[in-house]
Amino acid sequence: MFDDLLSLISKRIDSERAFDDAWAIQAHDRHFTYRAFHDSAEYSADRLRRAGLSEVKVLQAPADGASVFGDWRMPLAWDVEDAWFDLIGHNGFAQRIADRAKVTQSLAMWSGPTPPEGVEAEIVHVPNAAAADSYTAEEVRGKIVFTSSHPHHVKRILAERGAAGILSDYIHPSGAKLRDATAWINSFSDDPGGWALLSDDS
Repeated sequence: MFDDLLSLISKRIDSERAFDDAWAIQAHDRHFTYRAFHDSAEYSADRLRRAGLSEVKVLQAPADGASVFGDWRMPLAWDVEDAWFDLIGHNGFAQRIADRAKVTQSLAMWSGPTPPEGVEAEIVHVPNAAAADSYTAEEVRGKIVFTSSHPHHVKRILAERGAAGILSDYIHPSGAKLRDATAWINSFSDDPGGWALLSDDS
């Protein structure tokens, strides 16, 4: 039955158009801001209208981290203008090692803002910051913690210990062989086992 259905549908599929649509949607969604998601939804609605569908609507749901839509608690909306990380040596020379304008995944989604002047702090290396008993609060307080742990898994631990921020070279095992890969961190709730940022998260 499914083979017959597939052969019927495949005659109506334009693979180039499907690729172009996927490319266009990803061009918005890769920024993982709610403004970009809105643009992606509008693009998709327009494509459906151009395909001949009528009464196409983009539904609105409050992205307040509290409202329930269907059976899903809506995450907090998030936006970002710019973000970068400069490594400053003892001689004062600064090298930019992360720039969201070039690689959008350089910043974890739902990261909090810095003060207008930014944050400058000493970096301390904690290879596995998720192993809370392997270091003390005094070692990380007021410092930027460089770790190979997933930032979401260590956010609450480091925040409770007063760390100034997280710098991570975490990469999922599936991307370990990709030399220039940057992990997409799109979970940042206070609960290490959770996902989206909600209204009662920090």
